[in-house]
Amino acid sequence: MRECKLDKIESDCILYCKKSKYQTDWHKTGFLNDFYDELVKYVIEQVSLNSIIEYILDSINLTQPPSEQVTLTDKEMRDAIYQYFQNTDGMFNSNIESFFNNNTIIFDHIYFPQHDSRDKFDYTKILYKLHKIHFNYCKFHTSYFNLNGIEVFFNECAFYDNYSISNSKILENESNIIYQMCVFNNNVSVSYSDGKESVISHTLFRDCQFKKSIVAHSIEFTNSIFNNSEHNKYTDIYKLAIYDCIIQKDFILKAYTIHILDISETTFNGKVKIQFCKFLSNAIFYNTKFNNLADFYRTKFSTVNFERTDFNQIAVFSEAVFCKDLHFKYTKFMKKSIFRDMVIKGKLDLRNTIFDDEANFLDITSRENTLSPTPINVENRETARVIKNFYENSNNVIEANKFYTLEMQERENELNKDLKQGRNLFEWITFKIHSISSNHSQDWVLAGFWIVCITLLYSHLQFTLKNEKTEYYVLPLIINALIVIFSFLAVNLSKHIANIYKLLIIVSLFAIYGFATGDFELIIFSNNINPFSIMAHNDTLNILTLVYKITIAYLIYQFIISIRQNTRRK
Repeated sequence: MRECKLDKIESDCILYCKKSKYQTDWHKTGFLNDFYDELVKYVIEQVSLNSIIEYILDSINLTQPPSEQVTLTDKEMRDAIYQYFQNTDGMFNSNIESFFNNNTIIFDHIYFPQHDSRDKFDYTKILYKLHKIHFNYCKFHTSYFNLNGIEVFFNECAFYDNYSISNSKILENESNIIYQMCVFNNNVSVSYSDGKESVISHTLFRDCQFKKSIVAHSIEFTNSIFNNSEHNKYTDIYKLAIYDCIIQKDFILKAYTIHILDISETTFNGKVKIQFCKFLSNAIFYNTKFNNLADFYRTKFSTVNFERTDFNQIAVFSEAVFCKDLHFKYTKFMKKSIFRDMVIKGKLDLRNTIFDDEANFLDITSRENTLSPTPINVENRETARVIKNFYENSNNVIEANKFYTLEMQERENELNKDLKQGRNLFEWITFKIHSISSNHSQDWVLAGFWIVCITLLYSHLQFTLKNEKTEYYVLPLIINALIVIFSFLAVNLSKHIANIYKLLIIVSLFAIYGFATGDFELIIFSNNINPFSIMAHNDTLNILTLVYKITIAYLIYQFIISIRQNTRRK
């Protein structure tokens, strides 16, 4: 073999021959002539010349008398094989073709350059003349091989140009796959044809790396597409797009990092396991049908779109992470759906979702890596109601009450919109009072906080009105009133005040009240906090006292109900 200057990609090629390019060798009659010659020699050496001669002589002996037996020299045999690859008539071409029909040719560590139509010899015709090919550690700078009908297998090969997969057959191997641990540096398109329908009858990829896109359109995969091992070292796919396809057997993606996933209009008849994956950009499941198990265990989604998706068997989203809003728009869950320990950092929307069976929402949370679940954000009241019903049906009333609170908050938001249109004023007032007083009967600490604050303020006001030197007590009373008003506004705006701040507010009110009235033993406070104390003596019931008694009775009721809601069994 002749020495030549090799570029970076060619450096591992065992054929040290000139691989000319049109840009630099345009004046020659052919650009890959040397490569063609060396490739033929490689095939001859690789298959063992003696085995071909023996095969041909055995074939001749079957049809000719002993007196007419033929012996061949090595040169005659090489010339015959060379003529066979040149597509010219040779004495033993039919016998040579029969040999290649029954034997596998292994191409090992060879770089296949881009073929130009102006080449005198098309080296790809050598491949088309073979019937069983095993490519091992090869590099390809060509976009397409017409390997229709040829049994092939690619092991740890690299493809540098856009690559279109042809309709080749599977070379017998244990995994029933064609591309094993291969690297595709550019776009990959899958377009098989079998008559009028596109059909693939074997698995395509195992542990392959796709640095750009892989696209399959309108194909029926009688097997799966991927067959990944437990320790897959190739984990990157930039874009995986499977449009309008049918996948008959299991579809498994484990521990892949994928920027874009689009499996719109595709039907999965086998199990789907997309586990431990990361989708960095967008995942689209539009009009997708899962007719068997769909398992997204511990998969992380950035932006995801489930629209008109059918889950006809069990759907599993356990410990899946959704970094943005999650909408199951017009999505059907026909069997059990499991959302246990799912993380939703955005808002969850189940308003247009159909559940025909049980749904498990246990311990769904809005934050990752937390010891206890944190409340999620819901898009609407219907979503909170669906999850609340799950907990109620599971006799988990405490968790159901949390989503009852979310349901009430969403109803309050709806009333805020109605109020702007001049509707439902009294219902809005009722919801506001219910929300501010006890967070819809869920926060007993908040109800207790208001009982103490309002009773201290009323006791302070009562003492001031009964004292002759009212002017000395007005300023402390005004300060306490302002503290209570600002606390009311804070709860109304933020929906929540930390317990430490509630304690500081109560201490401040008590200190001002105590110094102003001298009632550090809270005698007046204790007598007032009982809403029915007016019935124990002959005090006159005025409008101020009546309003206070009604208010404090309502707050005590909310206090009791809130405690019961957080401790009761259904």
